[in-house]
Amino acid sequence: MAAAELVNGFPGKKVEAAFNYFLDESLGGSRVLYSPTASLYRRKYDENFIQVQDIRGAEDNFDLDIQGFQICKHGCTEEIPEDESAIKSAIYAETAEFLKKMYVKLFVGLISHSVSCCLG
Repeated sequence: MAAAELVNGFPGKKVEAAFNYFLDESLGGSRVLYSPTASLYRRKYDENFIQVQDIRGAEDNFDLDIQGFQICKHGCTEEIPEDESAIKSAIYAETAEFLKKMYVKLFVGLISHSVSCCLG
């Protein structure tokens, strides 16, 4: 991005993104969600389009203590296993160590995960 203009103090632009909110039961929504099952994909949402700030190129300007989130790049040192127990034993430990180094915490407890992959 050459000589990017500042938007809200950050380089980049605003982009429109779809946000899915829970749909009210009176409009066909459901209060029950069984994740990660196919019901998640059949669920009806209240879709809203909102302008959000594209922060690409300004990732280093965000801090967990100030903005409430931080962008950290980290890759696993080993291939992601398909076995659920292997994920919890290997990947949880590696992720906990990364977070401890990143945020100087004595204890990190991971309680959940989801695995996504590219099918391209």
